[in-house]
Amino acid sequence: MAGKFDKSHGCRLFYPSLICGLLLLVPRPARALEGFKFVSQQTVSAQAPVAMAALGRQKGFAAYDKDAGDLLFLDRNFAEIGRVKLHDALGYNLKELCCLTFDAARQRIVAFDAGRKLLLSIQPDGKVERTTSLDIRAPVSFSTPTGMTIDSDGTVYIADRGENDIKVFSADGIFLYAINLPLDVEGEKPRFCVTALAVLGDGSLAAIDSKARNIVLFSREGRFISERPLEGEYAEIRKIMALESG
Repeated sequence: MAGKFDKSHGCRLFYPSLICGLLLLVPRPARALEGFKFVSQQTVSAQAPVAMAALGRQKGFAAYDKDAGDLLFLDRNFAEIGRVKLHDALGYNLKELCCLTFDAARQRIVAFDAGRKLLLSIQPDGKVERTTSLDIRAPVSFSTPTGMTIDSDGTVYIADRGENDIKVFSADGIFLYAINLPLDVEGEKPRFCVTALAVLGDGSLAAIDSKARNIVLFSREGRFISERPLEGEYAEIRKIMALESG
């Protein structure tokens, strides 16, 4: 079902973007985490932007306006160039769309509706290509999903700060495993306030722990590699991007 761009949306107030800092990650040959600094802050024209994704090189951004129920398309300067009403494209209302990411390997925008436990695959022109239900069964559950990324194989990583973990799903929505921080000295599961994710060029996974103000690196299989403090002043980082090295 195709969505249509609609630029006649009336007056919008400018609200601060959900991204308080755009953190750029450059993978190093030695896998060192170096030189992470605050870059910039921008605003977008939306009533209540709750998720945003960069659409690859030179392509701008997509953002979800929760109050309007619209998927916005923005140029590189965050100026709006179109929007799609997802209710019209889907035929039903979303319950809690909380995460957006760009699947570079398949050139698709992927959205996560936590209320329906549903992944939406959306073409760059706004057409909803398919939906995938996540196979979530007890004791696995979502509490507060805050970030999502997808690797080259289509594996989906969803950060859940309420459950202190990162849940990993196959491209077909099958739950595979959860990624956690190592147990503390008392053998307890530590608080892991993960709010943003990115897959690096070597396949490793970078996660932002906003409570500890660290960036944490895991192997593709979920093995803890290292962590490093973040620089700069911010309330919460909700999006990180991995840049190709070289």
